[in-house]
Amino acid sequence: MARVVLITGGTTGIGAKTALMFKENGYQVVCNYIGNKEKAQSFSATTGIAVYEWDVTDPDACEAGFKKISDDFGPVSILVNNAGIIKDHTITKMTVEEWKSVLNVDL
Repeated sequence: MARVVLITGGTTGIGAKTALMFKENGYQVVCNYIGNKEKAQSFSATTGIAVYEWDVTDPDACEAGFKKISDDFGPVSILVNNAGIIKDHTITKMTVEEWKSVLNVDL
């Protein structure tokens, strides 16, 4: 049985490339996303990689997501914390809430 790899923010950009690399090397890859369901479903249909939607800043959602993946594929052996957000302005122009949201996701 292949080891299960979970990649947060794995349906676009670096996360998607990382997911494909793991898949090409024989791993069972699953990806997390939030927000763009259509794009995530297209990624899944194109690659055959399962996708799960939840907010990585919500501990209860993370716990439920891991349980669902474990039920579907077995326990996660490798976690790639790739999820990240960026605001389109410098830190000095961010509100406190924008800064907190960046830190909550990226760290």
